[in-house]
Amino acid sequence: NILFVSMSLFFVLFSYPLTRATTTSIFLHAFGAKNSPIVWLLSVIGLSATIAFYNKVQYRTKIHNLFLGTSIFTGLFFTIGTAFYHYGFSYAAYPIFVWKEIYIVLQVHMLYAYLTSSTDIENAKVVYGPVGAIGSIGGILGGIVTSGLTKNVSTEGILLIGIFPILASSIL
Repeated sequence: NILFVSMSLFFVLFSYPLTRATTTSIFLHAFGAKNSPIVWLLSVIGLSATIAFYNKVQYRTKIHNLFLGTSIFTGLFFTIGTAFYHYGFSYAAYPIFVWKEIYIVLQVHMLYAYLTSSTDIENAKVVYGPVGAIGSIGGILGGIVTSGLTKNVSTEGILLIGIFPILASSIL
């Protein structure tokens, strides 16, 4: 479990620079910085509502299924949102920006919740540092990959590439 959680966290945090940079770029291109407070407020409201929903669902659904469902939904959401934006519906920038803030919180917290529930306190004291370090390496490498891709790949293309590590995390 510890190895799989570590690898999943690596891929989740690898995906975040790809999705964060691109959704922010898309939003700023579509609406400018002056609308940033609005989208941040929507992100907080969306996260709060989603967490309330997940708190109810988690009692009826295994964490594995919830994590998988979140990953698949995120991949579909980013794909459809990017297509809408690409074909001229600029308001798609709002939901993809908001969901980017939601999915990362959900996935990281589900991974740590699963790890916490699947190990005892003594083991947790030993493994949380290395698990976090492995995840952080994913974030660093994701940032490097993102900056490298910007030279040859469109913003929308990079966002779509960011879906693959999200799905990889769910497989693990």
